[in-house]
Amino acid sequence: MALMLPLSVHAAGKKEFKSLDDAVMDQVRQWQQTNTIKPIVSDDGTVIYPFGQYLPTLTCGVMHACAVDLEPGETLIDSSRGDTKLWQQFMASSIDASSGKKISHVIFKPQLNGIETNVMLFTDRRTYHIKLVSPVAETDYMNHIGFYYPDQIVQHWNEAAEAGQAADAARARKADLPSVSLDKVDWGYTIRGGDASTRPVRVGNDGTRVWIQMPKLMDKTEVPTVVVLDADGKPQDVDSRRAGHDGEFFIVDKLFQRAQLLWGGSDGAVTTVTIIWDKQKKWYW
Repeated sequence: MALMLPLSVHAAGKKEFKSLDDAVMDQVRQWQQTNTIKPIVSDDGTVIYPFGQYLPTLTCGVMHACAVDLEPGETLIDSSRGDTKLWQQFMASSIDASSGKKISHVIFKPQLNGIETNVMLFTDRRTYHIKLVSPVAETDYMNHIGFYYPDQIVQHWNEAAEAGQAADAARARKADLPSVSLDKVDWGYTIRGGDASTRPVRVGNDGTRVWIQMPKLMDKTEVPTVVVLDADGKPQDVDSRRAGHDGEFFIVDKLFQRAQLLWGGSDGAVTTVTIIWDKQKKWYW
């Protein structure tokens, strides 16, 4: 939320906050925990509804102009009022001080007391359904309303959490990559089978571990199973893990003469890439 009010705000007339942002975050967290959420009211009478959770009501009297504030940067495309004769509609705009984006204000003016109707506002982001009320007598008006967007806020939180987890995983993979000089790696391996998306770029070992460097296309395909073959060609269990900034390496924590990378297809077919060590030991082993 970019909008900030220089007034105290409260939710359901109880807990006070110094800013609208604080009040909104508190309500959204409560919504996640209890599935209940409430409008937020500022000292100047502005009611900020959680979009999609209530039918907002704009209460306005004769000789008054009342406003519905859209989200900063949101554009009104069209609208439809139930009563177009006794309810006038106008547009105004301002600039949000925090983001510099334009705020569209939809202004309504009733021509009589004791009438009500509804309006639908169609924007480039969503559709608003709002009840318009002109009371019989002077009452406590809710003549200025706006919105906050709990689904959108939660989505942003989830995206931020997922990005953070991905960054943590990438850092962990990078940290897990052994530090060794490339000129001390034996790259003497023969690779058979596969295609551009499955064939390793190269395979090497540092005398302790085998590094299998995969193509970048692997991120768009399944991750293979790594098996080591014994002298009779039978598969053996082996510990392997992904490492590197983008997870481009498989590291096998033992040396092997032969190994295979296996991909299972949806049709039951298996793609096999065979890796064979040429057994040219380095002098420093």
